[in-house]
Amino acid sequence: MLPPAAWDLIGTLPLSLGVAGHEDPTAVVGLNGLRLPREAAWTSPGKDTV
Repeated sequence: MLPPAAWDLIGTLPLSLGVAGHEDPTAVVGLNGLRLPREAAWTSPGKDTV
């Protein structure tokens, strides 16, 4: 994250790259959230998860 911030402070960071850099982590969080409804993501308290 430091190189884009330095690029913005030193020069001009194009808006499209700034938006893409901001929204990419949001997309990763959203895609990880889609994995939660799967039954394999949840384990019973008595089961080993090895």
